[in-house]
Amino acid sequence: MHPPLGRLRRSDLLAGLRSCPLFAESPADVLDELAGLTAVRTLAAGAFLFHEHAQVGGLFIVRRGSLKLHRVSAAGREVVIHIFRAGESLGEESLFSAAGCLASACATEPTQVLVVSKEAFLALLASHPELSLNLLRGLDRHFSLLVARIDELTRKDVPTRVVDWLLQHCPDPTSREPQTVFMTATKRLLASELGTCGETLSRTLARLRNQRLLSVRGRAVTLNCPRRLAQLFQGTGKPGTQACNRSSADSAVGDLGRGAWRACGSQLGRVCTAA
Repeated sequence: MHPPLGRLRRSDLLAGLRSCPLFAESPADVLDELAGLTAVRTLAAGAFLFHEHAQVGGLFIVRRGSLKLHRVSAAGREVVIHIFRAGESLGEESLFSAAGCLASACATEPTQVLVVSKEAFLALLASHPELSLNLLRGLDRHFSLLVARIDELTRKDVPTRVVDWLLQHCPDPTSREPQTVFMTATKRLLASELGTCGETLSRTLARLRNQRLLSVRGRAVTLNCPRRLAQLFQGTGKPGTQACNRSSADSAVGDLGRGAWRACGSQLGRVCTAA
């Protein structure tokens, strides 16, 4: 059973919609009309927004908190596809498909999600066809995320993924001075996002700490010299790391599901037809 839908103040709804790249440049009248069709769903940590294979039938925008999009293999292994945070949208493909979801989405912390039903959004799309281009951009972003995810799992070992994540969240990754990165997610969630387990993440951070490339205090990771760290992990030579386990990476990609590739292409085609 889904958590009940609620309402927000009009100004909060408009701000939440405007924060999403899908509608960031939409005219005020279109945004106001969309706000009238939007409800809010509040999720506790661990609560599901939707399950794999279920009918979604709507567009979702994270207003506050975060959602974990993931799949679970027959062997029980969880593969995190993406963590959706404030301003990000999901569910675009469900607007043009009667098929069930390719993955599950659950809250990793107390989360608030803006919800636009499929019927309401398609009606809006009929009167404002220019929104089709926004949906194409959204589907393109999701496709790019999937490609990047598969690239990470097949071409990069765990230490490289960890360093990439730290540099992406570093205030100044080109600095020669110490920079601090704060891990807002739990170590277990971050490990899942990086395609590994908590123990391996801890060992990787310890190895980098022993090489005096960083220091760790609680959830604060200080990169002693981000520029040097980036230089060391460019190319194939990586200090004190092991080569990527190909069979493990291939297994993770298999868990993502080849159907996801076919779905991306088919959804793009449906949006083009609707436009």
